[in-house]
This record gives sequence, C-alpha cells and structure tokens, in this order.
Amino acid sequence: MNQLLKGVAVITGAGSGIGKATSIAFARNGVTKLALADIDEAGLKSTEKAVAALNKDVEVLLVTMDVSIEQSVIQGIQQVVIRFGRIDIAVNNAGFGGPIAPSVDISSEDFRRVIDTNMIGLWMCQREEIKQLLRQDVVEVRTGVWSRGIIVNMSSTFGLTAPSQSTPAAPYCTSKHGIIAITKNDANTYSKDGIRINAICPGYVNTDHMRATVSDSEIMRAEMAKVPMRRFAEPEEIADAICFLASPMSSFMSGASLVVDGALPVGALAAIPTFFHPQTEDLDLPSLRTHVKMLAEAGIAGLVVLGSNGEAPHLSRDERVTVTSTVRQTLQDAGLAHIPIIVGASDASVKGTVALCRDALRAGGDFVLVLPPSYFRGAMSRETITDFYTRVADETPLPLLVYSFPAVSAGIEMDSDLIISVSRHPNVVGAKFTCGDTGKLARVARAMDAMTPNTTDPGSGSGYVCYGGLLDFGLMALVAGGSGFIAGGANILPRASVRLCENFRAKEFEKAMELQSILSASDWPHTSAGIAGTKYILERVHGYGGGPRLPLQRMRDEKMQDLWRRMEEGVRLEATFTG
Repeated sequence: MNQLLKGVAVITGAGSGIGKATSIAFARNGVTKLALADIDEAGLKSTEKAVAALNKDVEVLLVTMDVSIEQSVIQGIQQVVIRFGRIDIAVNNAGFGGPIAPSVDISSEDFRRVIDTNMIGLWMCQREEIKQLLRQDVVEVRTGVWSRGIIVNMSSTFGLTAPSQSTPAAPYCTSKHGIIAITKNDANTYSKDGIRINAICPGYVNTDHMRATVSDSEIMRAEMAKVPMRRFAEPEEIADAICFLASPMSSFMSGASLVVDGALPVGALAAIPTFFHPQTEDLDLPSLRTHVKMLAEAGIAGLVVLGSNGEAPHLSRDERVTVTSTVRQTLQDAGLAHIPIIVGASDASVKGTVALCRDALRAGGDFVLVLPPSYFRGAMSRETITDFYTRVADETPLPLLVYSFPAVSAGIEMDSDLIISVSRHPNVVGAKFTCGDTGKLARVARAMDAMTPNTTDPGSGSGYVCYGGLLDFGLMALVAGGSGFIAGGANILPRASVRLCENFRAKEFEKAMELQSILSASDWPHTSAGIAGTKYILERVHGYGGGPRLPLQRMRDEKMQDLWRRMEEGVRLEATFTG
C-alpha cells in the first residue's frame, strides 16, 4: 500500500458516494485507523466491507451520526477519540441536495433542513474536531513542517457560483457558500496552531444521490455539455483530490477552495518528454513515472504528453497509448487523479487524427492537443484548415485544443481570426501558442473570454483557455490575458514556474518580473539545444533523462558544459523553492 497518508482519519457521509470512495482511497493510501460516520448504518457496513477487501489491516470504527443533531456530533467525535486517541485527518462530507425548485416553491422548513445538515452540521463537526486537534501534540509531516491535523470540507462549485436556471437550488447553494466562509474563517483562526482547513468544490459527480436529486435526463445532458471534459466526475476522482488536500503535498494550502469540475486548469503546465533506454531506445517507463511524480509534487497544474517535446512522431500508436496510460496510472497511484492530461493527437488526415483522439481517451487522457495538417503544405488554405478542425472536433470523444506551432507544422501560421473561428466549435476548449505571438494570444483570449489565474468564479466566462507555449514568455502570456503556459522548461524548473503564476495571481508584479527575467535566461539555452538539451539537464539534476530517439542526436560533450553554465542560475533558483 502507498503511504501518502498516515494516522487516524474520520469521514462523515461515509456510507455512499464520495464518502465511500474517500474511505477506500484513504485505506489504499496509508490510513491505518479509519472512523466512518453516517446516519445510514447499512451504507456504513457496505463501506467497511469494501475497505476490508482492499486492506484488512485497516482498523475501522463505525459511528452512527446525524450531523444535524448537536449531541450526535459531540458523541460521535468522542467515540473516535476514545477508540483511537487522536484525529489526524477529518473529512466533513455529510450533506444532501435538497429541493431543485425556484425559491417561491420552497418552504422555510425545507430550506432550514438543508442548512441544518449541510452547513450547521458541518460547522458542528469542525468545531468538535478542532477542539480535539488543539489538545494534540504537533507531528512533523515533512521536513520542517509541523501539523496538529487536517480538515477537508465538502463544498461545491455552487459554493462559488450559482446553478443554472434549469436547476435552481437556493438552499443547497446557500449552504455550500457558507461552507467556504466557515472554511476560510477557521483556517485563518487556527493556522497558527498547526491546523490546516481547506474546502473541495466538485462539479457534478456521478453518484446515486446526484441522479436521484436531478432525475431529468434532458437537464443532465444540458449540464454535461457545459463541462469541458463532456462528462461528470466519478466519486473516485473527487476522493483522489481529497487525498491531495489531506496529504503533506498540500502542506502550504489553508483556507483554499479546490475546484474539481472537469475544466482545464489555469497556471503552469508541463509538456513532458518521453524517456527511452539509452541502449535499446525502448520506452523507459520507470523514468517517466519518477518524472510525473516529481512534477505533480512540485504543484504543476497539468501535464501534456505526446507533444513536440514528447517526440510523438517517433512513437508507434501502441507506444503512445502506453505512455499516456502510464502517466494516468502514476497520477492515480499518487492520489492525484484530478491533475488533467492533455494528449498530443496530431496526424496529417482527419481520420488519422480522430483515431489518435480515440486512443487518447482509451489510455486515460482528458483533452487532446492538435496541430494543423501540414504534410501537403501547399493545399492547406484557411478553408481547408478550418474544415479539418471542424471535422475533428465533431468526431473526437475528448475536448480539443488548437496547437499553434509553425516550426513543426511546415511554417503554417494560423492567425487570430482563424483560431477564433475554429474555437467557436463547442468541442474546442482552448489553444496553445508556441508561436510566441502574445498579440495573437491576447486577441483570442479576449474574443473567447479565456480563463485567467485571477478567475475565481468557475461559472464565469467560457471555460476556454489560452496557454503560452514557452516558459520564455510565461509572464508575458499571463499579462496578455492568457490562462497560463504549457512549457518544456517547466520540466526543469517546475516550482519556479508555479511560483511565477502565484506571484501574478497575487499581483506581486515586481517579483514576477524579476523571476521571469531569470526564467527567460534559463529557458532559452535548453530550448535552443532541442530535446537533447532538456534531457541532458534532467539527467544532470535528477539522474534520469537519457537522450532522444534517432535520428535526433544526444548532446556532444563539448556543448554540455556550456549549456550547464547557462542553465545553472535557474537550477539554483529552483532548488530554493524545494520544500
């Protein structure tokens, strides 16, 4: 079993749905003592059985608790402490949807019942948990980081915005907004005591409870069409995000509201290499797994596989599937399945591109990144390129990002008008600008109402993303209205890349400018040296990297030292951000 988590955990609403999935995920990821609380005794026994089937060494306590009744909450938390002696992680998940109806059709009794359970019940649970955490000694959760305990509260994207007109739910929406306020207030109050409190905000989740609450299939299809991934979350995906918030990997997060809604992320994403054994040129999957975990732990918001940096043209279709599925499995094993995977899926024909998109779905990808066709360069008119993207977007099972990179597409330069026109298709959800044209990015971002790092309302805007394509102009892309950047340089400088986005989000522009100056100076040397340069630096810093597949050549010895000299300042800077 993995050891992402340790100690004693209590989960309310553990009898079904997200609570049950979280119980199983905690058992898989290292929790050894698990208190499962719910009003549904049969559901609790079902969850207990599932946990035992996974890991018979986990000690389970079943607690019958009605979170809307104060004495039930007090006695329930006391039971946990009497049995296990402490609480290390608490997940306050119990709640229900309440009526889906306009306010004029909702009774005050129904409104109060939702508030009493979802909001006041959660607050009472958190109050009793904090009382216990304050009595506990601190423990070291990572080098130099001490904690008394962690609380994760279940909110919703409707705690940040409002439901659509087809699904009005004032009681539920009010309760989830209140949970975020409770989370922020108590996180601010008790952070000094070594207590971290965060909220998680899922979109629609594919549970029996959700299906029973919103039974109209037409409404559900309409709501699903608004999700960039074109599906609802599975409970296990939300559970993995909860594992992240409950783990030392989120040790500098408190008072945050983590949105998990099937949308593309804003911030720093990494275009990862494909690694090969130096003698055989076969796929080096252990190095790939190590690299993915390193980037995820550094805070990278998303991963791009099989792009130009991933040597996609050098891979067979089977190898492409293997790379994507390995990255997906690595994230799942680390409890980080919420990190999205964008898969390069470019081919010269519509049919070939759609086939790669279907492969990407089968392998666990979330989105596809598609270059314009370029083999028959002379025939690629604006009309032909528009027709290509329209046909692919019609048929791909995954949402599509347009990839503007003239250097690898026979010099084809898609202007902003063309990209905007293509992006009007409902299955096109973003664009990547490795062309380096920030003016083009700005025009597309404005026309498509692109998400930015300062977009706090997941219901606002279009959900469309505009990513810069190099770390070299990361800040410039953000200033131009971009959503972040997908960068090869983020493989080498992931924490510095994340910090750049954090500085921009916090409006610390002088810090961001100073950091960008160093990142630009460090990004150019390995980028200009090609994939071999990026892999050489990874090899020197992390002990893996190797070389590209032939005919691309490894770096010659005489060039290695010069590259290292030019990269050394950035590598030293990256080390200062490592916790």
